[in-house]
Amino acid sequence: MAIMLSIWKHRNNLMFKNAKPDAEKIFSIAQLKVWAWLKHKSLKVSFSLSDWCICPLHCITYIS
Repeated sequence: MAIMLSIWKHRNNLMFKNAKPDAEKIFSIAQLKVWAWLKHKSLKVSFSLSDWCICPLHCITYIS
């Protein structure tokens, strides 16, 4: 959902605010949204955003 929402919002910015396409920005925002969602939903999340960005698969093993 975070990825789809990030793409949708970026698309709206392209269409309505004449923004320039930026795949890296979409990816960064999606990473942040997923990390924030995990942090909010689970008490087991003790990894930082930078850890999440570097190795998300490793971080997920701590949640399961």
